[in-house]
Amino acid sequence: MHYYEKKLVKSILASWILLFTAVIVTLLAYQGFLMPDNDQPAIWFQRSGAFVVLIAIFADIYFISEPKSISESSDIEARKKHKNLIKFSNIANFSLGVIGTIIWGYGDLIQLKLLM
Repeated sequence: MHYYEKKLVKSILASWILLFTAVIVTLLAYQGFLMPDNDQPAIWFQRSGAFVVLIAIFADIYFISEPKSISESSDIEARKKHKNLIKFSNIANFSLGVIGTIIWGYGDLIQLKLLM
């Protein structure tokens, strides 16, 4: 495995770890984990959406972005080899960003509706 391929695989793995962390934090926020005493569970869940969006953007920009140098043929070859994994990661990042935005905007209503 070449340097660029190792770097790409490491970046994809780091991206998936971040995305998994965002999902776990959202689930914990839904349960009221680390909620301040003067806050409501629905609002705390809603705030977790901002964290999810931030993580999704960070994962997309810093880990699955396009190659920095077009002239590096090894980097381009590594991306061709892992094209499907990169595509799936980009879809997961985008989906998590959309879900985070929905939670951020309507998380209080979502939680209240699910608790009824």
